[in-house]
Amino acid sequence: LSRPLRRIRAGAEAMGAGRLDTRVAEGGDEEIRAIAQALNRLAGTLQREEQLRKASLADLAHELRTPVNGLLGRIEAAQDGVLADQAANLGAMHEEAIRLTQLLDDLSSLAEAEQPGLLLTIESVDLAALAAAELAAFDDALREKGISASRDLHETVVDGDPKRLRQIVVNLLSNALRYTDAGGRVTITVRQQGDDALLEVADTGIGIPAADLSKVFTRFWRGEKSRSRATGGAGIGLAIAHELVRAHRGRITVESEVGKGSTFRVLIPARPS
Repeated sequence: LSRPLRRIRAGAEAMGAGRLDTRVAEGGDEEIRAIAQALNRLAGTLQREEQLRKASLADLAHELRTPVNGLLGRIEAAQDGVLADQAANLGAMHEEAIRLTQLLDDLSSLAEAEQPGLLLTIESVDLAALAAAELAAFDDALREKGISASRDLHETVVDGDPKRLRQIVVNLLSNALRYTDAGGRVTITVRQQGDDALLEVADTGIGIPAADLSKVFTRFWRGEKSRSRATGGAGIGLAIAHELVRAHRGRITVESEVGKGSTFRVLIPARPS
């Protein structure tokens, strides 16, 4: 009777010591086997979380290193007197500093959004009016890149935090802008869909391979990584949007086809009429 219990205890102690690849032999009666299976599932979950943590730290180190190295290189070049255009050098350094600040702000937003008890300031918000205002703020960026924008906005009221809802819209529009080339189109839609408010951002961009669709809301994951780095993407925006949608008791999904574009849909409970 005690032998399988001792085996489970030894396995639990090994896992507690950090050996997460440890697995317990699933022997004994039905109850003992159930405990062993539960412990093995827990070890597998912890092992995957540890792998994700290490990968996230490596990605974060890379994202921080890029602007820091850029700043250091330009500072050293200025100290050596090899840069003739000081104004241009200062401008480039300023851009690197802004990029670094934006990354730190995004990390702070993600950490805050992932808190189980994220504090929301709930009020009545017309999601269509909010989306229209944020799309207008993107007019210059869209025009500069040669992307047209269209809207299909109908008054749809939700109970939510306007600041957090605005952040969702901004992150989805930023993602569409980043991955849509000149001549493309971005469309934003807000309307009632059953008991929910639908927010939809569609683009005619490069699209996402079907095998990658399950990863788009994962921290630091990015498709076309070289292009993302060139445009300043860090793979955090969609993860933040995902957490903020969850905080509003909603859900977010994506449909995409390579070469044709992507459509992100957010459903949040609408305010009862």
